[in-house]
Amino acid sequence: MDLQISRDRNDKSWIKLRDTLVPGGMPDLWAQAFFEYFEDRLESRYFEPIAAIDKLKADGKGFSIVALQCSLIEFLESTIEGKKYIFRAKETDIVYGDSADMFKRFFQKRRPFKAYFADPDLRDDFYKSVRCGLLHEARTKKEWIIWKGDGSEKPIEEALDRKIIWRVSFQKHLKEAIEIYRERLMSCETLQRRFIAKIDSLCDLTN
Repeated sequence: MDLQISRDRNDKSWIKLRDTLVPGGMPDLWAQAFFEYFEDRLESRYFEPIAAIDKLKADGKGFSIVALQCSLIEFLESTIEGKKYIFRAKETDIVYGDSADMFKRFFQKRRPFKAYFADPDLRDDFYKSVRCGLLHEARTKKEWIIWKGDGSEKPIEEALDRKIIWRVSFQKHLKEAIEIYRERLMSCETLQRRFIAKIDSLCDLTN
């Protein structure tokens, strides 16, 4: 059975395109690979479902939306690093087994988020109180709350007695991080090799 990687692409189509991809090679082919196997995967599995949820008249939809955004963060960082998830595996250049480290590295290293998460304690708190709270208990913990906003706010804001996730702004910043990655991928051979490794792992072409 074919493994679906994005809306219209599967493992077999990836193998064909992969044979034409060379680190440092033609930017047009890398742009094609990014759109067909990464951007379209994000649109069909994350951003379009988020948009559909956001249209609902449901009080708790912010929890579902931020849960999806948190899931996207780990996938994005593991793609940038070219690593496959294996449960409880010791981290190497090609695999990782600790979601916490991968998740927090995204906030530590990636623009534009690193400007808001310079404090390691804040990164740890977000992981435990937001990401894990949402995925394991369908709630945020401690002082964290989710508000919609209009996209003009910072992605997160620390007030006197609460920490706010402005989910529209948070997603806008996620898309900016993805665009920064796309631009770097077009010319960075290290990122290109890691991209191939990540899509190979999605296609079960690696051990």
